[in-house]
Amino acid sequence: DMSMDTAPAPTLNDWQMSLPAEPSPTFNDASWKTTDDPQQMGADGDNSAFAWYRASVQAPQAGTGTLHFQGAADHLIVFVNGKRVVATPSSADLKPHSDELRDGKLSWTASADFVAGKNVIAVLATHQGRDKAGGYWGPIDHYYEKGIFKPVDLQIAGQTIPVKGWKMHGGLPDPANLHFISPMDKDLPAIGAPVFYRATFTAPRPNIGANP
Repeated sequence: DMSMDTAPAPTLNDWQMSLPAEPSPTFNDASWKTTDDPQQMGADGDNSAFAWYRASVQAPQAGTGTLHFQGAADHLIVFVNGKRVVATPSSADLKPHSDELRDGKLSWTASADFVAGKNVIAVLATHQGRDKAGGYWGPIDHYYEKGIFKPVDLQIAGQTIPVKGWKMHGGLPDPANLHFISPMDKDLPAIGAPVFYRATFTAPRPNIGANP
């Protein structure tokens, strides 16, 4: 049926969305890989371009503080106590073959309001691929590391506090296991997090003749 090639695309209906649960301070990450300092993406066996990291830190008092990610690539989306905060890389517009990415020299900072006592940090790390390393000879364990791969600390109230006890989980959740809601069903929090969307459509029945 050649008419299918020129027919308008079907309308997408019944839009629904699923917010990520990982930024929530109450999210259960007990099954995730646990390390003292964060490990590069793939340390848990996942080979995708996405990984979640979570940790908590004790602040001596309430106030504005700055998280320092000493080594992280390529992109970080940072949450503190469930709220997205601005994260800034040490260099912008880096290419996959840049020396800073190759040598693990890209760092990030993120300022946020912290409460006195326990604060929960959640980070979604993504990367845009690795250089093909043509002509490179040497170990690859720490070549073009991705995710968060160096220690993290919090500077607040004149103190530098190491952030220890990290959890990580590579990959994104299976959309079949997500809880979807209609955008108009409730007031949604403006968390600025990545969101899964889905919709339905009805495909036209093809006009099959005598010689399909």
